[in-house]
Amino acid sequence: MIGALLLLDLAPHAQAQIQALPVTDGDQPARIRRVRAGLDGTPARHLRLDVLVQMFDAVESPEGESPARLLDARLRWERHDWAVLGAGLGKVPVSRSNLTRSHDLAFPERPYAVESSERGGLVPARRLGATVEADLGM
Repeated sequence: MIGALLLLDLAPHAQAQIQALPVTDGDQPARIRRVRAGLDGTPARHLRLDVLVQMFDAVESPEGESPARLLDARLRWERHDWAVLGAGLGKVPVSRSNLTRSHDLAFPERPYAVESSERGGLVPARRLGATVEADLGM
């Protein structure tokens, strides 16, 4: 019975964005824009774990010193499609564009209207809380 309940399936991932810059005398042609590392997985049956840590972000810290910080840490219970319960730290579900992961974006920056408030935009920053998601099959 215990073997049927425990399932460990983890997938580590990393993201490094490099940004091209206009070159003038003495300038670098590119810089590291962002470095993130994460872990997605299933620690037990019907449980889903997502963790994302930001190691560096040149926009938040132009001087080059950006301490690592936890961006997302969520645990979700996915027993049924029609009700998925979750808790943890993550993006506030205000707009689909804001919820899109940065590595899936066509451009390195988001529009002001969907940028998070911690970067000066209009969408609330990441928050600690609980969610209920549903798929009604429509």
